[in-house]
Amino acid sequence: MTVRQQIAKSVGEGRSNLVLRVMGDSEFLYESLPFVVGREGGKVKLRFSRLLFSFEDVYAPRVECDNGRRFVRYVLEGRRSRLVLEFKSNGTKILGEGFYDGPRGWVVGKHLGRILESLVNDAARIADKVAKLKIDKSDYSDLLASISWVSKLLMKSVLLRSELTMIRKGGLLDYVERLVVEKILQKYPMVYVSGYGDSGTFRILFVGGEVRGVYANIGGKEYVGDERILNEFEGVTRVKVYGLLVKPEEVLRR
Repeated sequence: MTVRQQIAKSVGEGRSNLVLRVMGDSEFLYESLPFVVGREGGKVKLRFSRLLFSFEDVYAPRVECDNGRRFVRYVLEGRRSRLVLEFKSNGTKILGEGFYDGPRGWVVGKHLGRILESLVNDAARIADKVAKLKIDKSDYSDLLASISWVSKLLMKSVLLRSELTMIRKGGLLDYVERLVVEKILQKYPMVYVSGYGDSGTFRILFVGGEVRGVYANIGGKEYVGDERILNEFEGVTRVKVYGLLVKPEEVLRR
């Protein structure tokens, strides 16, 4: 049985593209999809209920989107069914359309609209946080120079990546940009990168996807807020990337 449902959700002037950018992240789908009762190996188990009847299936989710993130499609291939969720920008609105093909369509179909709205609402909430952080242009390099503040930050963060690499002179910033990929910046409004090695230590803070703080200690000399000094960093280096688990304002207090 095939079921289809549509929604039109207002997200505000000039925000629809940012919302779709958030939705284009596969981790967003994996973590924000409603009706999930189990996750394993990149697959999700969904359960739908209506009156005394229910239906559940295990799906392998896939995200498809155009380069400009003006269109996002989620394809969930199940063992017994198939679920497709499509979203596109239309001015101040996100248009969503859901298709379900499988058993008990009258059970699952009742929830298609709720699935679409839930995903858009969650993406809009994340987009709001990113937009607010982009407005704040403060520099937090002085905080990075404080060991006590960095310790507090680490207590409220999760380690996302840790790599041992050889940094060529002048290549640190390019390496960090490759390491801190877009989906990390979208998921975590605040990202902290630290490194230590042959040259010394460095700390970089991203807020709202932009560099808002730089600290380095090279050859025993401290540099606060000087992004250019990172070009002097070279040699074997351990680099770690952390994502903040709490609201940025909880740690960005001086």
